[in-house]
Amino acid sequence: MTYSQQERLECAISSLVRAARILDETVAQSKNHKAFGHSIGQFQHNGLPRADLVTRIEVARAFIDQYAIAHVDAELTPIDAANANGDDVIAHCVQVQFGRAT
Repeated sequence: MTYSQQERLECAISSLVRAARILDETVAQSKNHKAFGHSIGQFQHNGLPRADLVTRIEVARAFIDQYAIAHVDAELTPIDAANANGDDVIAHCVQVQFGRAT
């Protein structure tokens, strides 16, 4: 099954929006959830990966912006359109929220 570049771009945008929202919820949850008398967001083990996830979302946004411009100019390939998404961010946020951050 093949998808058009626009469909792939729409999926990437949707994935990125979900990832950003889930990351915001994860940050809020990590500030409220306590372990060993401190919020889990204060532990370095959770703080550093969270910074990485924010960076991944920003990079994906930059890619999607460029892909949207390429789509308008009819230069977007299906491979390029499929590259930007936030699925790895979503997976990590789920791990953090359920206490199994890696």
